[in-house]
Amino acid sequence: MDHFLNSHFAARSGFWGTTTTPFCEVGYLVTPYIAEFWNCISNCAYLFVGISGLVSAFKRNSEWRFKSLHLFVILIGLGSGLYHMTMMRSWSLLDIGPMIGFCFSNNYVYVMMGAKKANLRWLVALVFAILCVGVLHVSWVHPEWFNLLFLAVAGSSVPTAFFWCLDSPEFAGKRGKKEIYRRIAFWFLACSLFGIASLVWCGDKILCGKLRALRAALALKYGVAGSLLAGALEFHAWWHLLTALALHTTSTLGEYLRRARLGTPARFGDILFCRGGVFPKDSGMPHEKSVA
Repeated sequence: MDHFLNSHFAARSGFWGTTTTPFCEVGYLVTPYIAEFWNCISNCAYLFVGISGLVSAFKRNSEWRFKSLHLFVILIGLGSGLYHMTMMRSWSLLDIGPMIGFCFSNNYVYVMMGAKKANLRWLVALVFAILCVGVLHVSWVHPEWFNLLFLAVAGSSVPTAFFWCLDSPEFAGKRGKKEIYRRIAFWFLACSLFGIASLVWCGDKILCGKLRALRAALALKYGVAGSLLAGALEFHAWWHLLTALALHTTSTLGEYLRRARLGTPARFGDILFCRGGVFPKDSGMPHEKSVA
């Protein structure tokens, strides 16, 4: 048993070389062509919600600020998938860049919530901020700064989103209160998904030794079935699944509030991604000249 565990934990070589992963999944354990199998394929969640969200955004004539959010989600899936497949630092920029891009773009949505048209200065600042993050990541090896930056940028949209949830001049009386409760519930759902995903991400770091031992024991005792069960204990893969849902929920809330402010109130409605999105298909935005 000890020999099996030691071989299970040891650094492995594969198609992309020898990996010393910062994550808890053992490298090249499933196939020699994918460094972290479960962490790689779990990025399909980003691709699913991103592509389906983008398609439905075009169907309902959404603004480009919301289409860009779905594009960033797709890029997160592609970049993160390539990074976990190869575990090469050169690919990690494709993982980190779109994450920061989504966070900055989401902040832009709430900063410009009541504006009729796009603000060129804010767009230039948005692009500049994303480029700065890319340069810092390439020139600075330590990843701790990025974790702090990601938390700061992502967290800064939480209070602004809550503020806009409380602002509902288009509704009055009991209907207004009910609408505010509905918005806060959706805001709480998005925050909860991010919160649970963050706990899972921390658990992948803190409990790595115990998780690896448990996964190795399951694979040894139950064979193929145990390997599948072990895959369900890859916490970083769960981070991908949960954050994919959180990103979709966040972009949904932003567009819902934006439409209400512009006088074309929508409904949360059907949140199944493959059924035309969460808004009526015939509810296009009234300001077609706005590009973002």
